Amino acid sequence: MIEWLTDFYDIRQLITDGVDTKMNRIAVSFIAALFLLMISTLASADMLEFSDVIIEVDDDKQSANEAGGSIDIIPDSKLELKIEVSNLFESGTENGEIEDIEIEAILEEVDDGDDLEETSDDFDVRPGRDKTVTISFDIPLKLETDASYILTLNVEGEDQNGTIHTAHLEFDVDVDKEKHELRFLRKEIVPSKVTCTRSVRLAIDMINTGEEDEDIELIIDGAEIDYNKRLEFEMYEDIDDDDNEYTFSDTLDLDELRPGLYSIFVKAIYYDSKRTLEDTITVEVGECASAVQEPDPEPEPEPEPEPEQPTVVEVVSQPTVPSTSAASQVRQATAVATPRTTYTQKGFWAENKWLMIILFTDLVLIAAGAVVVFSILKRRK
Repeated sequence: MIEWLTDFYDIRQLITDGVDTKMNRIAVSFIAALFLLMISTLASADMLEFSDVIIEVDDDKQSANEAGGSIDIIPDSKLELKIEVSNLFESGTENGEIEDIEIEAILEEVDDGDDLEETSDDFDVRPGRDKTVTISFDIPLKLETDASYILTLNVEGEDQNGTIHTAHLEFDVDVDKEKHELRFLRKEIVPSKVTCTRSVRLAIDMINTGEEDEDIELIIDGAEIDYNKRLEFEMYEDIDDDDNEYTFSDTLDLDELRPGLYSIFVKAIYYDSKRTLEDTITVEVGECASAVQEPDPEPEPEPEPEPEQPTVVEVVSQPTVPSTSAASQVRQATAVATPRTTYTQKGFWAENKWLMIILFTDLVLIAAGAVVVFSILKRRK
């Protein structure tokens, strides 16, 4: 390039030397300068450009595009940019691929005076082609009313000849708040589940994200746990004011509650009772293990009585029906049928042995007497 410019100056010198008048030499020099400027501009032209930009805030597409424009953001929203970058070299240009391209997005001073910055991963684009990259920002909850910021997009890459190519784009970013709006920062019971220890902490934090100061009536209704609060206060729209936020906390005693799930209803009324912010907080009361009584052990079953053997009654005299007292001594066995009593009977001689002895003695005496009588009679003859 330097050698080409040297040759150009030599040619210009030859032309001016051949011109007769001073005015003609000035005219030729001016034309040559314009030609040189044109060549220089073409040689140093950036071959990267933002060919398309699609902007959405919480899925709401906005009119700003690759030509710039204005973007409206709201507190605690998501700003998403779909950025298309094109390589302006004609397709097939030798060494025309632009490499290591990065897009830098800067949202200035939006985060309490600090910038939000995002940078894309690097990528390459061939001649005549384009590439789309997505960059997003999480917009802070605290934004000044009617504030304006600047969003800057910068892209840079290097072609295969070592030439750096860049592009730059800016957007105006305006804060668009609701006229009247409150939001919960926190609403919880800590811990959310209790067992033996029944003391919990109720915490409620709110912020005014609208454009106006508000008079608030806060109602906390826990009818199930016998708890109720009604509070009145003011919240300012200025994010730098301490009263832009409100904090409430209290300790709740749940000792008298049975195990179960209990609800606390929270409601903020504002804007002359035209708007409300409400939600429900729950706490679970569980069974305390130490308070659970273990069931009494079941009594061991008594052993079933062994079946008794039938009683044998020996009858000395004539067989008779056993007396009531004797019969009562015979117990029923565990079998279904009651066993019968067995009686053992002896023979006639065994039962009347003494009678037989007496009869036998009488017979012996009678026989002896008969012998004596017979002997006496015989002697008399």
